[in-house]
Parts: sequence; structure tokens; C-alpha cells
Amino acid sequence: TGETSTTPMYKRISARMTETRHTFRKMPEDDPLAETIMGKFVRSAFFDKGSAALLVLNGIFIGVQVENLFYYPEPVAAEVGIDIFFCIAFIIELAIRLLGFGCAGFFCSTND
Repeated sequence: TGETSTTPMYKRISARMTETRHTFRKMPEDDPLAETIMGKFVRSAFFDKGSAALLVLNGIFIGVQVENLFYYPEPVAAEVGIDIFFCIAFIIELAIRLLGFGCAGFFCSTND
């Protein structure tokens, strides 16, 4: 895109990130799933941020679980419940992604 070696590194990285951001999970124009409500929702920033927040919260919870292992060798009932919550939440996320992208788009996407 007209970048030379005199362009500062941060500007080149910023330009590359902007280009990549616009092509992330882009579906072909002729794909019927691209226009569905679920397809639009799965590719939205809201869904991406929600999925990322779920992952971060799960990571924090795993750290708390490991810390509690030093004090309580057996898992506390609340820990089991929270484990089940995260398991169900990730299954729901997977199902939503499958509905939004379709099996072919989810498993055989050329964008990743």
C-alpha cells in the first residue's frame, strides 16, 4: 500500500491491523448465511467481545480454583456449579457459531 522503509514501524503495523480487521470472518457475498440474523450476530463485535470476556472470566476462575486447591483438597460445591456454568456457556457459544457460519463455514473457512 505504498509503504516504504522510511514509514515508521508503528504506522505500518497500524495499517496492517486495519486491513486485517476488515477481512476477519468475512463471508462471500453469495453465501446465504451471510445475510441471516444469526450470521450477522456471530460476526458482530458484541459477540466477539462477549466470547472474549467469557474466556477471561474462565481463566480467572481457573486461577482461583488452583489457589483453593492448596486449602481445600476437594472442590467446593460452588466451584462445581461454576464449572458447569462455563461448560454450558462454551457449548452454547459453539452452537451459535455453528448456526451463524454453517458447518462448511465453521470447519472449512478460508479466512483463518
